[in-house]
Amino acid sequence: MPLSTFSSILARQAGISVVTEAGLANAMVSLTVNDLPIDEVITAAAKQLGVIATRNGNLFYLGALNDNDNALFIGYCPRLNSNAADKAIGTILTTKGKSHTFDDGLIIVNDVPQALQKVEQFLSVLQNARADSWIVQYQIILFRQDAMRDLGMSAGATFNIAAANANSAEAHYKVQAAIDRAVSNGYATILTQPLIVLENGSTASIKDGDRTPLPMKTVTDAGTVTTTGVQYQETGTLVTTTIMDMGQGSARLTTDLSITAVTGYVEEYPIVKGQSVNYTAAIDVNKTYLIAAMEQDENSASADKSFHLGADGTGAAILKTANANLSVNFASNQAKKSMKNVMQVWVRVYRIADMVQ
Repeated sequence: MPLSTFSSILARQAGISVVTEAGLANAMVSLTVNDLPIDEVITAAAKQLGVIATRNGNLFYLGALNDNDNALFIGYCPRLNSNAADKAIGTILTTKGKSHTFDDGLIIVNDVPQALQKVEQFLSVLQNARADSWIVQYQIILFRQDAMRDLGMSAGATFNIAAANANSAEAHYKVQAAIDRAVSNGYATILTQPLIVLENGSTASIKDGDRTPLPMKTVTDAGTVTTTGVQYQETGTLVTTTIMDMGQGSARLTTDLSITAVTGYVEEYPIVKGQSVNYTAAIDVNKTYLIAAMEQDENSASADKSFHLGADGTGAAILKTANANLSVNFASNQAKKSMKNVMQVWVRVYRIADMVQ
């Protein structure tokens, strides 16, 4: 039918007004639609005619745009930073459109009205979408391998691997009870328990360590060695975490963990040893996971920070921390065995909303 007849039918049925550009009244429109909002019907007709539809309340206008027909939209986007917001909105705008997002979330967009309507819808979805923050709790534990059997644990690095996929609170508490028993009996020590709170989709880091000075030296033509400055070697524990909600009670957790320590010196230069873990895994919320385990000898970085036999051979072990030297006594028969350790990394994540509930 002609566009004029089509517009009259829509106006009567939907209670709107339709204004068309001069010369379009006799343009033919052919549509088959069912249960569509009125603005989508008019937009479909406009596309068929090669023009655009703009709306102001109950008034629709169909026609071609001039260069000066752009409109201005001012909104607010609290969920994204300025770069991310401009990139996202840029996928919606036409080739004529421009946008600028300020650091406080204020957005100014200039484009055709149809594009601005999509921008408004996009921002509305962002503002109404659920925003979660997470608590990620790590436990990095060093077990004495030769003493683990006394607690009913496997001596290998895969201790309690079945519990790594614990599907119940009971399994979680059993794992935690075994760890607590090992620590209280002097068979294990908790190296560190970093806890990170972060927003969904974001990255956070925690670092606990030392800076060892390294002298920078130069040698003159005459063979004179002089110290010209100092560089620093970072050691300690560094944990970087990213978490993203995957729905259905699960999350994607990415962890970059390193533990390093100075184990000796060659002249003035430190020997640094360490272990590192880098992984991405899908895990269930509120469940305990064993995410990494490795066997190590007493010369490794984490062992250097934890278990050392006393010089008198009695089995005194020194736990070196930033604040104190703690002494743990082992049974003499255990002390005489070779010192093998198992380092394990455990993790559990919670939504803050779930914790409140």
